[in-house]
Amino acid sequence: MRTCSIQKAKVKFGTTLYLLTIIVALMLSASASSSFPPFLSPYNLQQAKASTSAESNVIITNMINFTTTETSILYPANWNAVKGTFQSEDMNSIITFRLLPQNDSDNSLAILNIARYNLGDENITTEQYANAQMYFLSETIPDFRVIQFNKTTLAGRPAYQAVYSGLEGTDETMTKKIWVIDDPSSLASTAYTITYNVRPENYFTHLESAREMIDSFVIREKVASAPIDAFFVAELLKHVPEASRDKLLDIASLDLLKSILGGDLTNFIEGSSSILPSNLAEVVTSSNEDPSIYYQLTSAYLNATNDTIYALLVLVFTDNATNRVLAGEPIDYEITIDGANFNFEEHGNTSTGLDIKILNGTSLEQALKSTQQYDLRIDIPNINRTST
Repeated sequence: MRTCSIQKAKVKFGTTLYLLTIIVALMLSASASSSFPPFLSPYNLQQAKASTSAESNVIITNMINFTTTETSILYPANWNAVKGTFQSEDMNSIITFRLLPQNDSDNSLAILNIARYNLGDENITTEQYANAQMYFLSETIPDFRVIQFNKTTLAGRPAYQAVYSGLEGTDETMTKKIWVIDDPSSLASTAYTITYNVRPENYFTHLESAREMIDSFVIREKVASAPIDAFFVAELLKHVPEASRDKLLDIASLDLLKSILGGDLTNFIEGSSSILPSNLAEVVTSSNEDPSIYYQLTSAYLNATNDTIYALLVLVFTDNATNRVLAGEPIDYEITIDGANFNFEEHGNTSTGLDIKILNGTSLEQALKSTQQYDLRIDIPNINRTST
């Protein structure tokens, strides 16, 4: 172990990202300590390195992840998400996505809705449920005409789909509807319905986009209850600096926090594993003596509670020689992201070598609608550490 101390030094790290879907990821931090753990080596940063920087590339898509405790689905950023569109004794809407007309002469409004119905102890197959729904539609929609009705799969489960036309008021519409049951053998099963609805002349115009959304639909396994999930996440969040932790709890879903904070990352943070999670990418630094910085950018997510679109940026600072998390005296850093339509700048501080930053706001939502190049830079103004 080297014993040289580190005087005020400044190092810059950079990385170029492509913003295609969503920006943001989670980081963890543990309680602070005034000295390095035994397995960490102090490092020496020279003033000569202050003017150096490095770049790397990251690809993200322009899809947003809407997720609940039951389901999740990806949708393009140019579709608007609206919750609670309709509710009835028969079916409750989970989310509705609307692709609005692009100009006054455009009448191509498209709608894709996800709804659920609690079957309870009803003993019914997916085929029986779909046939019952088809009968109901034929009795309630004027000029109802079936174009297609067949078996398919949805979310990895047997399903039925129908394509039909009919009148909504005085307007003719064309609809694709898919029915699936999460677990037909269960005494507490749920039926889900996905509906794509548009004017007949625009049906094929937006069909491919609708198919991509439908193919991304996931039904989550019914496991831990919300209180248990909340307790589990609270334990994991102990590794995140307090300032970041408070913001995360206000915006990020429990499922997302669990997926990022649990497993390999927590084991690495706590020192029970020396293997970094494979989804962390390394920022190329100017010297082998510099500390290593790893990052992960998550997809963009739609908060199911307050309709906030956000992405998470996870940062991990490690000793370059041992690849162990840098825990001890706080690391102060500045992070900036510069793009054509999105800019982000924030100060960070961590005593555990881990942190999570939230990217959100109107500018992020607009930036997600097209592929763009962004420049991300992390500056560490000073590091002043001594060995124990």
